[in-house]
Amino acid sequence: MTPAIAPEDLLSTDAYDLVRARYRGRIIELKRRRRVTVGLHVSVLFESRETVLYHIQEILWLDRPVRPERIREEIAEHDRLIPRAGELTATLMIHGGPPLAGQALIAGLAAGQAVVMLMLGERRVAAELLSPVDDPCCPVQYLRFPLDHAAVRALLERRADVRLGVHHAGGLETAALPRETVDELALGLGADGTPAARAPMLSSVADCP
Repeated sequence: MTPAIAPEDLLSTDAYDLVRARYRGRIIELKRRRRVTVGLHVSVLFESRETVLYHIQEILWLDRPVRPERIREEIAEHDRLIPRAGELTATLMIHGGPPLAGQALIAGLAAGQAVVMLMLGERRVAAELLSPVDDPCCPVQYLRFPLDHAAVRALLERRADVRLGVHHAGGLETAALPRETVDELALGLGADGTPAARAPMLSSVADCP
């Protein structure tokens, strides 16, 4: 599969220094619209090509001077977080709380249990891990939500209330997705239920507003 991000999509180190502050402010606002907090200790950031590209840029900004092979490594590591046709992707973050509760949540994901769910009215879409769990104590995990055609249409047409559910600390905690978050998720889906075409981002300084 061709990576969704190519090395030429990334700004050079010097160019990134020039535009970083403005670019960072724009992505922080984008992440705010795409982040959902469930209960006191769990949040989910629904990813997009822009958020993943920003994450790679920040890693490379810290890891200077940047070697070409390092760029390829980061792209290979994070490319899976770019949502493909018929799916949403997300980063799950556990913020404190009882350690055993967080480990149980991650263990449930590793076992394929419906412990994190996107709830579209009466429909339930269980999250899947994007990669095996290397460390059951790691508070950050990457997820995908596989969407069938009906789920995509529900998001596109705003035909159902959308909530995020997480089984944590012995109970199901839920949070309603704000309209701006649902709008963000729908933006990444084409009218036929596939992601909209992705134009390359930040291939030059001129691409940064």
